[in-house]
Amino acid sequence: MIITHPTVEPVTLTEVKTQLGITDTNSDTVLTRHITEARKWAEGHMRRSLMPQTHERRLDAFVDCIELPLPPVVSVASVKYIASDGTLTTVDAADYTLDTTPLVPFVRPVYGVDWPSARDESSAVRVQYVAGYAVSALAPAKTISAITAATPGVVTSAAHGFADGDLILLDVVGMTELDGALYRVYAKDTNTFQLAKLSNDGAISTASFTAFTSGTAQKVSVAVPEIVINAIIVLCGHWTNYQSRIEGGNFITRVPVAVEQMFDTEKVWAIT
Repeated sequence: MIITHPTVEPVTLTEVKTQLGITDTNSDTVLTRHITEARKWAEGHMRRSLMPQTHERRLDAFVDCIELPLPPVVSVASVKYIASDGTLTTVDAADYTLDTTPLVPFVRPVYGVDWPSARDESSAVRVQYVAGYAVSALAPAKTISAITAATPGVVTSAAHGFADGDLILLDVVGMTELDGALYRVYAKDTNTFQLAKLSNDGAISTASFTAFTSGTAQKVSVAVPEIVINAIIVLCGHWTNYQSRIEGGNFITRVPVAVEQMFDTEKVWAIT
């Protein structure tokens, strides 16, 4: 099951419109929805996680190697189990290791350690893990001196050097609602910028957020394979072309074979 959904999509609305040759704003709302739908369809078809997200795998009992589906797996957040007394107990992180060598990674005990005994009941073992293609830093982190609690929220970072649309990772103390999340730079000037989510179509409000203390913003990229990005854009275009038929009551489910074959190049075909 998914615990934390992605906070950003692999492509922006601007990127999709540019590749599809769309210059007006009439279909922006539909395209924005199709981007998320296409990413979710791709993840289900390929059995992969594209953008950073947290999953939980539950088992009735410990097994030697616990496979973690929907790769690539970045890290294991926790391994928990229901002990004999009914207490949900966390396994010490030093007692297990993540092996990302196989196509489907797995977590197993380190040498000389056995898994603990879990109570005999459904979903007694629960592994939470972070999956998705790696987020890579493109430049050193920039210091944030202030973030207003306002609509829109304004970030102050002297001579930050960001451009509108840049993907940034926030490391924030105080305004915890923003900490560890990916955003797009919006309405920037030399020393300030605003934050936009997903489609980069407007600044977010921070009016209800807790007070900012300190933090940094770092320009990053997410290493989703280029062929997958292109397939998502083409699929968005295909669905948009049929939008009038969908609104007319026709249920369009067919994905073009060529698009499906593009996704197939990165598909996890079987778990061995």
